[in-house]
Amino acid sequence: MSNTIRKTKEAKEKIEEIETAKNTPEKTKAKKPFIIAISIIVVVVVIGAIVLGLYFGGVFTKNDAKLYKSYSGTKGFYRYYMENGKCPGTYVDMTLAYRGETYTIEIYLLEEAAPITTANFISYVSEGFYDGTVFHRIAPEYSVFQGGGFTYTSEGGYAMKENSKEAIVGEFKNNDSKYAYNDISHVAGVISTARTSNKNSATDQFFFQYGDYTGWDGDYAAFGFITSKEDIAKIENIAKSCNTGTVGSLTGAPLDDYVITLVSAKVRKI
Repeated sequence: MSNTIRKTKEAKEKIEEIETAKNTPEKTKAKKPFIIAISIIVVVVVIGAIVLGLYFGGVFTKNDAKLYKSYSGTKGFYRYYMENGKCPGTYVDMTLAYRGETYTIEIYLLEEAAPITTANFISYVSEGFYDGTVFHRIAPEYSVFQGGGFTYTSEGGYAMKENSKEAIVGEFKNNDSKYAYNDISHVAGVISTARTSNKNSATDQFFFQYGDYTGWDGDYAAFGFITSKEDIAKIENIAKSCNTGTVGSLTGAPLDDYVITLVSAKVRKI
Protein backbone atom coordinates (compact mmCIF):
# COMPACT_ATOMS: atom_id res chain seq x y z
CA MET A 1 0.00 0.00 0.00
CA SER A 2 1.44 3.37 -0.97
CA ASN A 3 2.19 6.05 1.61
CA THR A 4 -0.44 8.33 0.06
CA ILE A 5 -3.19 5.72 0.37
CA ARG A 6 -2.12 4.87 3.91
CA LYS A 7 -2.19 8.51 5.00
CA THR A 8 -5.59 9.03 3.39
CA LYS A 9 -6.97 6.02 5.23
CA GLU A 10 -5.49 7.18 8.54
CA ALA A 11 -6.97 10.65 8.07
CA LYS A 12 -10.39 9.16 7.36
CA GLU A 13 -10.18 6.97 10.47
CA LYS A 14 -9.18 10.00 12.53
CA ILE A 15 -12.25 11.94 11.33
CA GLU A 16 -14.51 8.99 12.18
CA GLU A 17 -13.01 8.86 15.68
CA ILE A 18 -13.71 12.55 16.19
CA GLU A 19 -17.33 12.20 15.00
CA THR A 20 -17.82 9.18 17.24
CA ALA A 21 -16.41 11.09 20.20
CA LYS A 22 -18.93 13.90 19.67
CA ASN A 23 -21.83 11.50 20.17
CA THR A 24 -20.56 9.50 23.11
CA PRO A 25 -22.89 8.94 26.11
CA GLU A 26 -20.59 11.22 28.14
CA LYS A 27 -21.25 14.16 25.79
CA THR A 28 -24.99 13.45 25.69
CA LYS A 29 -25.03 13.14 29.47
CA ALA A 30 -23.21 16.45 29.75
CA LYS A 31 -26.02 18.19 27.81
CA LYS A 32 -28.80 16.84 30.03
CA PRO A 33 -28.33 19.21 33.01
CA PHE A 34 -28.55 22.17 30.65
CA ILE A 35 -31.73 20.87 29.00
CA ILE A 36 -33.27 20.09 32.40
CA ALA A 37 -32.39 23.57 33.68
CA ILE A 38 -34.05 25.23 30.68
CA SER A 39 -37.15 23.04 31.13
CA ILE A 40 -37.39 23.97 34.82
CA ILE A 41 -37.12 27.68 33.99
CA VAL A 42 -39.91 27.39 31.41
CA VAL A 43 -42.18 25.54 33.86
CA VAL A 44 -41.51 28.09 36.62
CA VAL A 45 -42.29 30.99 34.30
CA VAL A 46 -45.56 29.38 33.14
CA ILE A 47 -46.66 28.55 36.70
CA GLY A 48 -45.71 32.04 37.85
CA ALA A 49 -47.82 33.60 35.11
CA ILE A 50 -50.79 31.43 36.11
CA VAL A 51 -50.43 32.27 39.81
CA LEU A 52 -50.18 36.00 39.09
CA GLY A 53 -53.21 35.77 36.83
CA LEU A 54 -55.26 34.08 39.54
CA TYR A 55 -54.06 36.50 42.21
CA PHE A 56 -54.87 39.66 40.30
CA GLY A 57 -57.80 38.38 38.28
CA GLY A 58 -59.46 35.95 40.65
CA VAL A 59 -60.12 32.25 40.12
CA PHE A 60 -62.55 31.92 37.23
CA THR A 61 -64.87 29.40 35.67
CA LYS A 62 -66.59 29.51 32.30
CA ASN A 63 -70.37 29.94 32.23
CA ASP A 64 -73.03 29.28 29.58
CA ALA A 65 -72.71 32.77 28.11
CA LYS A 66 -69.03 32.12 27.40
CA LEU A 67 -68.06 34.80 29.88
CA TYR A 68 -65.93 34.49 32.97
CA LYS A 69 -67.26 35.11 36.43
CA SER A 70 -64.80 35.54 39.25
CA TYR A 71 -64.87 36.27 42.93
CA SER A 72 -61.78 37.53 44.69
CA GLY A 73 -61.95 37.06 48.43
CA THR A 74 -59.36 39.75 48.98
CA LYS A 75 -60.95 42.32 46.70
CA GLY A 76 -64.57 41.44 47.45
CA PHE A 77 -66.41 42.01 44.21
CA TYR A 78 -67.63 40.21 41.12
CA ARG A 79 -66.48 41.05 37.67
CA TYR A 80 -66.53 39.59 34.19
CA TYR A 81 -63.76 38.89 31.76
CA MET A 82 -64.37 39.43 28.08
CA GLU A 83 -62.28 39.24 24.93
CA ASN A 84 -63.11 42.65 23.48
CA GLY A 85 -64.38 45.66 25.36
CA LYS A 86 -67.46 45.52 27.58
CA CYS A 87 -69.06 42.25 28.51
CA PRO A 88 -72.27 41.68 26.50
CA GLY A 89 -75.41 41.72 28.57
CA THR A 90 -77.70 44.05 30.53
CA TYR A 91 -76.43 47.03 32.50
CA VAL A 92 -78.24 49.55 34.68
CA ASP A 93 -76.80 53.04 35.08
CA MET A 94 -77.86 54.74 38.29
CA THR A 95 -77.43 58.39 39.20
CA LEU A 96 -77.48 59.28 42.89
CA ALA A 97 -77.64 62.70 44.52
CA TYR A 98 -76.15 63.26 47.98
CA ARG A 99 -75.32 66.53 49.73
CA GLY A 100 -75.08 68.55 46.56
CA GLU A 101 -73.04 66.00 44.60
CA THR A 102 -74.10 63.48 41.95
CA TYR A 103 -72.66 60.00 41.59
CA THR A 104 -73.05 57.50 38.77
CA ILE A 105 -73.04 53.77 39.42
CA GLU A 106 -72.81 51.06 36.76
CA ILE A 107 -74.43 47.72 37.52
CA TYR A 108 -74.16 44.48 35.56
CA LEU A 109 -77.12 42.10 35.88
CA LEU A 110 -76.42 38.38 36.21
CA GLU A 111 -79.40 37.20 34.21
CA GLU A 112 -78.16 33.62 33.88
CA ALA A 113 -77.75 33.33 37.66
CA ALA A 114 -81.04 34.97 38.68
CA PRO A 115 -83.43 35.17 35.70
CA ILE A 116 -86.63 35.79 37.69
CA THR A 117 -85.10 38.46 39.90
CA THR A 118 -83.32 40.33 37.11
CA ALA A 119 -86.49 40.38 34.99
CA ASN A 120 -88.36 41.91 37.93
CA PHE A 121 -85.69 44.57 38.49
CA ILE A 122 -85.50 45.43 34.79
CA SER A 123 -89.27 45.95 34.67
CA TYR A 124 -89.12 48.50 37.51
CA VAL A 125 -86.15 50.32 35.98
CA SER A 126 -87.69 50.39 32.49
CA GLU A 127 -90.90 51.91 33.84
CA GLY A 128 -88.98 54.65 35.66
CA PHE A 129 -90.29 53.44 39.01
CA TYR A 130 -87.05 54.15 40.85
CA ASP A 131 -86.56 57.69 39.56
CA GLY A 132 -86.91 60.07 42.49
CA THR A 133 -86.94 57.37 45.17
CA VAL A 134 -84.47 57.45 48.06
CA PHE A 135 -82.17 55.10 49.90
CA HIS A 136 -83.93 54.71 53.22
CA ARG A 137 -81.71 52.33 55.20
CA ILE A 138 -78.02 52.03 55.95
CA ALA A 139 -76.95 49.13 58.15
CA PRO A 140 -73.20 49.30 58.86
CA GLU A 141 -73.19 45.98 60.71
CA TYR A 142 -74.17 44.26 57.45
CA SER A 143 -72.64 46.78 55.01
CA VAL A 144 -76.15 47.27 53.57
CA PHE A 145 -77.24 50.28 51.50
CA GLN A 146 -80.97 49.84 50.83
CA GLY A 147 -83.44 51.66 48.61
CA GLY A 148 -86.10 51.34 45.95
CA GLY A 149 -89.37 51.62 47.81
CA PHE A 150 -89.58 55.04 49.50
CA THR A 151 -89.72 58.72 48.67
CA TYR A 152 -88.81 61.62 50.94
CA THR A 153 -91.62 64.02 51.75
CA SER A 154 -91.58 67.79 52.10
CA GLU A 155 -92.49 67.30 55.77
CA GLY A 156 -89.18 65.58 56.35
CA GLY A 157 -90.34 61.99 56.49
CA TYR A 158 -90.33 58.85 54.38
CA ALA A 159 -93.35 57.58 52.48
CA MET A 160 -93.62 54.17 50.86
CA LYS A 161 -94.09 54.49 47.11
CA GLU A 162 -97.32 53.01 45.81
CA ASN A 163 -96.70 49.77 43.96
CA SER A 164 -99.32 47.49 42.42
CA LYS A 165 -96.93 44.82 41.17
CA GLU A 166 -97.12 41.37 42.67
CA ALA A 167 -94.25 39.93 44.67
CA ILE A 168 -91.90 37.47 43.03
CA VAL A 169 -90.67 34.10 44.22
CA GLY A 170 -87.54 34.13 46.34
CA GLU A 171 -84.90 32.93 43.92
CA PHE A 172 -82.45 31.51 46.46
CA LYS A 173 -81.47 28.07 47.74
CA ASN A 174 -83.00 28.19 51.23
CA ASN A 175 -86.40 29.01 49.76
CA ASP A 176 -86.41 26.02 47.42
CA SER A 177 -83.55 23.76 46.32
CA LYS A 178 -84.54 24.28 42.69
CA TYR A 179 -83.17 27.82 43.01
CA ALA A 180 -79.76 26.62 44.16
CA TYR A 181 -78.41 27.73 40.79
CA ASN A 182 -78.31 31.27 42.21
CA ASP A 183 -74.95 31.01 43.96
CA ILE A 184 -74.04 34.72 43.92
CA SER A 185 -72.29 35.61 47.16
CA HIS A 186 -73.11 38.78 49.08
CA VAL A 187 -69.74 40.46 48.80
CA ALA A 188 -68.87 44.11 48.28
CA GLY A 189 -70.49 45.50 45.15
CA VAL A 190 -73.30 42.96 44.87
CA ILE A 191 -76.91 44.08 44.48
CA SER A 192 -79.58 41.90 46.08
CA THR A 193 -83.33 41.85 46.65
CA ALA A 194 -84.84 43.06 49.91
CA ARG A 195 -87.86 41.29 51.36
CA THR A 196 -89.87 40.75 54.54
CA SER A 197 -89.71 37.58 56.62
CA ASN A 198 -91.85 36.02 53.88
CA LYS A 199 -89.34 34.46 51.47
CA ASN A 200 -91.62 35.18 48.51
CA SER A 201 -92.34 38.84 49.26
CA ALA A 202 -89.74 40.73 47.18
CA THR A 203 -91.07 43.53 45.00
CA ASP A 204 -89.29 46.83 44.37
CA GLN A 205 -86.73 47.18 47.16
CA PHE A 206 -83.09 46.21 46.73
CA PHE A 207 -79.81 46.74 48.52
CA PHE A 208 -76.14 47.07 47.72
CA GLN A 209 -73.37 45.47 49.71
CA TYR A 210 -70.60 48.01 50.23
CA GLY A 211 -68.67 45.38 52.18
CA ASP A 212 -68.78 41.60 52.44
CA TYR A 213 -71.61 39.97 54.39
CA THR A 214 -71.94 36.38 53.24
CA GLY A 215 -74.45 35.65 56.01
CA TRP A 216 -77.14 36.56 53.45
CA ASP A 217 -76.01 33.81 51.05
CA GLY A 218 -78.76 31.32 50.32
CA ASP A 219 -81.41 33.50 52.02
CA TYR A 220 -81.60 36.51 49.71
CA ALA A 221 -81.64 36.71 45.93
CA ALA A 222 -78.55 38.55 44.74
CA PHE A 223 -78.77 39.35 41.04
CA GLY A 224 -75.94 41.59 39.89
CA PHE A 225 -72.92 43.64 40.85
CA ILE A 226 -71.37 47.08 40.60
CA THR A 227 -68.75 46.82 37.88
CA SER A 228 -65.84 48.75 39.38
CA LYS A 229 -64.05 49.23 42.68
CA GLU A 230 -64.37 52.98 42.20
CA ASP A 231 -68.17 52.78 42.06
CA ILE A 232 -68.26 50.49 45.09
CA ALA A 233 -66.17 53.07 46.93
CA LYS A 234 -68.75 55.77 46.08
CA ILE A 235 -71.48 53.77 47.85
CA GLU A 236 -69.20 52.97 50.78
CA ASN A 237 -68.13 56.59 51.26
CA ILE A 238 -71.73 57.82 51.16
CA ALA A 239 -72.80 55.17 53.67
CA LYS A 240 -69.97 55.95 56.07
CA SER A 241 -70.46 59.72 55.92
CA CYS A 242 -74.24 59.65 56.19
CA ASN A 243 -75.91 60.77 59.43
CA THR A 244 -78.67 58.26 60.15
CA GLY A 245 -81.30 57.67 62.79
CA THR A 246 -84.86 56.53 63.39
CA VAL A 247 -87.47 58.25 61.25
CA GLY A 248 -90.99 57.01 61.87
CA SER A 249 -90.84 53.22 61.62
CA LEU A 250 -87.51 53.23 59.78
CA THR A 251 -84.19 52.62 61.50
CA GLY A 252 -80.85 53.55 59.95
CA ALA A 253 -82.61 56.16 57.81
CA PRO A 254 -80.60 59.10 56.46
CA LEU A 255 -81.63 62.28 58.30
CA ASP A 256 -82.87 65.46 56.64
CA ASP A 257 -79.61 66.96 55.34
CA TYR A 258 -78.26 63.54 54.37
CA VAL A 259 -81.06 62.21 52.17
CA ILE A 260 -79.74 60.06 49.29
CA THR A 261 -81.86 60.33 46.16
CA LEU A 262 -81.88 57.89 43.28
CA VAL A 263 -82.25 60.48 40.54
CA SER A 264 -82.54 58.03 37.66
CA ALA A 265 -81.95 54.43 36.64
CA LYS A 266 -81.63 53.39 33.00
CA VAL A 267 -81.32 49.99 31.34
CA ARG A 268 -78.57 49.61 28.77
CA LYS A 269 -77.96 46.56 26.57
CA ILE A 270 -74.63 45.60 25.02
